Amino acid sequence: MKIRWSIILSALFGTVFGGVSVGLATGLVGDLRQFQVQEVHAQLAVDGSDERRLAGFADNVFRGRVVAKQGQATHSTTDVPLTLWTVDVLSNFKGNLKGTITVSQFGGYEPFSNTLKLMEDDALLSVGSEYVLAVKFDAQNNRYFIAPKFGDIKVPDGSAKSFTAVDNHWKDVVANEIPFEGPR
Repeated sequence: MKIRWSIILSALFGTVFGGVSVGLATGLVGDLRQFQVQEVHAQLAVDGSDERRLAGFADNVFRGRVVAKQGQATHSTTDVPLTLWTVDVLSNFKGNLKGTITVSQFGGYEPFSNTLKLMEDDALLSVGSEYVLAVKFDAQNNRYFIAPKFGDIKVPDGSAKSFTAVDNHWKDVVANEIPFEGPR
């Protein structure tokens, strides 16, 4: 068996600061856990592929710019990581949000397992990008949950004319939304 230098260095570090077993465990865990992406499946409350149903389910639908990643939390009932984002509200289609808000996106990075968990293969938001976001308000945590899989539609970079087209499209979608019939 070939011993890697990282294991030896970790063992040496562990000997000096707390024992060989801690050092070896640190070295082995660091070497054995390859980065992976894991898709997390969920039973979605609404068919978000129909934008009118998505709008009917959401408390708010708006175009916003992601300005920062705030960090992560864990969803209390699913143990799925939540990534928290700071978003500037640029245009409302449903609701009346103003200024800067915090949105929660299902999915995030788990350092111990070196795994990026994505809900329904929904890529994490990107700082600096604009999205149309369909969200539900979480009064307990004073933030908004993005509807999984379909609730974050990236707006292509473009001119004011293209933003106007996106805004007009979503105003029409909201005007013709299909109300959600189910538990809120």
